[in-house]
Amino acid sequence: MAERKISFQDVNAAFFDVVEREVGWKDPKGRFIRIPNQKALVDPANDHTFAVVTQQYRLIRNEDIYSIAQSLITKIFVGADISDFQCSRLHMPQTKGSCRIDLISKKYKVPSSNDIYSEEWSPFIRISNSYNRTIAVTFEIGFCRWICSNGVIFGNSDYRVKLSITHTDGRMYHNLEKEVLEKLGNITNLWQAFCSKLQKLKNIEIAPSMILPMYCKAFNITINKKDISPYQQERYKNRAEKLLKAGKEYFSEMGNNAYAMLNVLTDYASFPLESEQNYIHSYQTKAGKWADEIIAAHSKDNFSVSEFLGKYIDTGVYLESLVPMNKPTNLFEN
Repeated sequence: MAERKISFQDVNAAFFDVVEREVGWKDPKGRFIRIPNQKALVDPANDHTFAVVTQQYRLIRNEDIYSIAQSLITKIFVGADISDFQCSRLHMPQTKGSCRIDLISKKYKVPSSNDIYSEEWSPFIRISNSYNRTIAVTFEIGFCRWICSNGVIFGNSDYRVKLSITHTDGRMYHNLEKEVLEKLGNITNLWQAFCSKLQKLKNIEIAPSMILPMYCKAFNITINKKDISPYQQERYKNRAEKLLKAGKEYFSEMGNNAYAMLNVLTDYASFPLESEQNYIHSYQTKAGKWADEIIAAHSKDNFSVSEFLGKYIDTGVYLESLVPMNKPTNLFEN
């Protein structure tokens, strides 16, 4: 797979003023009548209200959790310097109501446990916050395949670490750093568990013809062909072409196995169609969950790829039918 250059972003774009204001209305005489136990979170720069919350809600700014993450870096990654970690992805919609920040370091790369492959993975810290109540304050560790910069957040507790705290939780102001450290644990142990999972994926045989059904399985794609519009059909075609193009490169590089398939899924999860940028976190999580599921299924007797895929085989076949015949047909062969 061709190497992607990570375009580091200015994390300061996520830091802006947010204030709390009273909530109420004006009576016929123009007097302000305050609504008790309510307040508004407002961006004073454009007078935009993010949400109306209770007085128990603690305003936690993006720069607050970023500061905590900075203090944690040198404790999680022993020997690291804060300056080693840069913002590799800053996802914030135009409304600025929510924010996810990925911090990654070039110095923390670990080679695959299998010498056949030369790729390296790096851990990254993802911190999340919102002013519109859509995301709790969250600290997570994920993993990124460095050469392709396609990341994944896993669902298994052995090698996925997540601490989520609501804005009404008093713990935010009671030794949060200690709690995060206790939950995050030892990065070396996380690496060992993660690499063990990667090796198991390499031992699961998957033919390139299963790329589209596996994508449907991982992302829970079901299609009612009778109700699909021409616009939706075109979007599915674009997805299928993107997946098959990536699949041709990954399967050629890594062989016909679930590890190659994971890379196809994480590649799409991290770099989806332009209209799906808001789903990157969800897609990366789903890719990680798929890895857990196929490893668990393969560990049982009489593992069958077709049984694992079930109804998603038909959906994958439909996606394949949308791709013009002048596209790489060898991907559909075993």
